[in-house]
Amino acid sequence: MLFRSPDYYFQVVNIRYKIFNKSGVGLLGPSNNNTIFTGLPNNTNNGDAVVLYDENADRWLFSQFALPNYPNGPFYENVAISQTNDPTGSWYRYQFTFSVMPDYPKLSVWVDGYYMTIRRFAAGSVTWIGPAACALDRTKMLAGDNTATMQMFTLPTSSEGPLSL
Repeated sequence: MLFRSPDYYFQVVNIRYKIFNKSGVGLLGPSNNNTIFTGLPNNTNNGDAVVLYDENADRWLFSQFALPNYPNGPFYENVAISQTNDPTGSWYRYQFTFSVMPDYPKLSVWVDGYYMTIRRFAAGSVTWIGPAACALDRTKMLAGDNTATMQMFTLPTSSEGPLSL
């Protein structure tokens, strides 16, 4: 996965990332994805990372799930927002907890929020439960407010989820 802003390229492959300037010069990495989430509890480098550039805020969004108790829960989705448009700088970090495994997370950026779909599997048995859509508080996350929340909405089990492709 490779995303770009006016000044940077941010590439993620499996459990590692690297940041380049527009001329292709490597500025940071390759590094383990979980280094961006340093300081969060339950910070494992399990993959399924997503990186997006929020054009309206001129910031980066980076996420990865953490499965320290796999196949049992709890499970976590770590989300970081760059504090400036420079992805080699500081990040605001958030961790959202799930009682079921939030597999294959896909995120999107809108002006009113960050949205994520997941494929849910039961803790312990990893039996398919169905997809869910999540809304993350973009305004608080951009401000570095640690009270930012996530709301989850269960989708029909016959659905793959709107961001699954």
